Amino acid sequence: MLFVFVGVEDVSGPSPRSLFLEVAEEANAIPAILPMKHNGTDYQPTLNGWGLLHAQNRRIIDPAKLESDKQIEMSDWEVHDFAIQVIVNILQEEGNKIISKQSYLCVDPSIWFFDGKENAYVIVRSVILFKRLLGRKILKRLFNLVSPGTKPDISHRFL
Repeated sequence: MLFVFVGVEDVSGPSPRSLFLEVAEEANAIPAILPMKHNGTDYQPTLNGWGLLHAQNRRIIDPAKLESDKQIEMSDWEVHDFAIQVIVNILQEEGNKIISKQSYLCVDPSIWFFDGKENAYVIVRSVILFKRLLGRKILKRLFNLVSPGTKPDISHRFL
């Protein structure tokens, strides 16, 4: 998985690069930079091809060469992001409008949405985080509480 930081050369101000690197590491992602330059009317990548550089060693990245059949365990971030997408899909199926969503594990709420009457939010916690804290026996008991094929009840904004 690649995380891409769009680096605009002629824009001044503080860089969120350190946060980008931290989040990419947490997600087990390759931190890539897409250097951009203003050409008078719009912004263009400064490099040919994919235009990506590794954020730490500045080597050119070709995503096609990174493809592999190797099985890699999902990171906590990937599981959390997947859980958020599941809830977003449910909310949208029920006619709610998603205002924003974010997958950073340390920021709540994960999702803001409009339910037709008011703004509401969802705080998402994914199972892999609890598995590490609670252990497998309790996790199996939690799964047994939910019937197969059911979806979470979001009517009370608690999941």
